Amino acid sequence: MKISRGSGLPAPDSLGRSIARAVGFSTAFWLACLANLAFFSSLHLMLPVLPLYLVHLGADESVVGLSVGAFTVAAVLMRPMTGWATDQWGRKRLMLLGAAIFTVAAFSYPWLQSVALVLALRLLHGGGIACFTTGGSTYATDVAPQQRRGEALGIYGLFSNLAMAFGPALGGLVHQARGFKVLFYLCAASAAAAVGFCLGLPEVTAGRRRSSRLTLVNPSAILPAAIYFTYAFSYGCLVTLLPLYCARLQVINPGLLFSTFAVTVALSRIPGGKLSDRAGRLAVIVPGALLVGAAMLLFGRARTPLHFLLAAGLYGAGAGGVYPGTMALTADRATGSQRGSAFGTLFAAFDLGIGAGAVTLGALAARTGSYPLAFITAAVVSLLGAGAALGHAHWNRKRASNVKAHGVGPSS
Repeated sequence: MKISRGSGLPAPDSLGRSIARAVGFSTAFWLACLANLAFFSSLHLMLPVLPLYLVHLGADESVVGLSVGAFTVAAVLMRPMTGWATDQWGRKRLMLLGAAIFTVAAFSYPWLQSVALVLALRLLHGGGIACFTTGGSTYATDVAPQQRRGEALGIYGLFSNLAMAFGPALGGLVHQARGFKVLFYLCAASAAAAVGFCLGLPEVTAGRRRSSRLTLVNPSAILPAAIYFTYAFSYGCLVTLLPLYCARLQVINPGLLFSTFAVTVALSRIPGGKLSDRAGRLAVIVPGALLVGAAMLLFGRARTPLHFLLAAGLYGAGAGGVYPGTMALTADRATGSQRGSAFGTLFAAFDLGIGAGAVTLGALAARTGSYPLAFITAAVVSLLGAGAALGHAHWNRKRASNVKAHGVGPSS
């Protein structure tokens, strides 16, 4: 270990490498985690304030909803391209591009005094998240030890979850104290920090190919993407309807529920990832999907603060299993040269699931006047995800037994 001159202490860069090795992950992995934290901090700092900025510019509620839709649509449309580009041009370059887009977008918002221009910028902004999340998840997978892939992805996801835990509250406070401009500049600074962390990353080149056709859906990712869609469907319902339902019942602050969710998912992601490494991906995906379904059912039946808090805790625990399990399953099923494309398919399913849950269950609640019915519907969809995972496991066991009965060695 290198010693810094005159201090008798390890040099900072050498100390960082030693700590990283001590916990089993490289310095590159931890830099990627810090980039993930800075990137999602930029997103979540802005989350509660952007609707207020649009209203300040003269927009109504429908236009605010359109801004969310523009962001999501741009991300969905960009996913196949970003997955392909991640495999062709490199994981680091896509992370840098996404973080740079976030920096420019956040810096530009206070200079736009037109609702139409803000909506146009939201399309660019959504492209940034498509670039960074696809490149970043693929990078974290590539630099993590294969035998600890689930744990690594759980840790990597935890850093974005930390941003979700403190970002909205801090963003609201900064806006109240200093106004829109300072808040947007803070978001830009956080995204710029992500750029800085990405610049320190070594590029991953192993297993990358230079020429391939652009595909909309990577076949290896269809199963985990289908499961992830069912989880995202319930999440779209949650972020759209839970605040309205709480306001109708007047029993609890919905912000407390989302904080509970953030804490429980943070606590469960790393254990969930470790368990997936030891017992298999479906050993965490199936219980996670069942917990999400149970939480949605409980939300539909909840009438007291305790019931709502319990439902939020169950939902967070379930998400802590589904996230690292599906991420690791996607990485396991894809070759290194197609891993970016596979993650592009997975995240496209997530984006589509959020949009589908928000739109269809929002319309159901508006038509029937029943929020519990919307939550129950989301629970059923979550259970379908667990059923898909169990069905795949049963098919694998049956195929393995057939191979064994015919005396042929298994092939993958």
